Amino acid sequence: MSQESSKRRVDRITGVSNVTFDLTALFWNKLEGVTALQTYQRDADEAGDTEARALFERLEQGARADVEALRVLLAKRLTEGG
Repeated sequence: MSQESSKRRVDRITGVSNVTFDLTALFWNKLEGVTALQTYQRDADEAGDTEARALFERLEQGARADVEALRVLLAKRLTEGG
């Protein structure tokens, strides 16, 4: 079954819209990304690589901003029953 037909099925079975499903999936992926970036920062610290550490930290800050934007919109969609 293709991902698209699977998503349509989710909408029909759960009543959760495709957009809400997409927001949920992206929220999860961004949270995993933040966790990974924290691990990468520790690795850079252990290696004494301040340049990589700074990049990972900057990327984490951006990912955290994305997580917050997704959280707000996802909460709105779930409250609306979407």
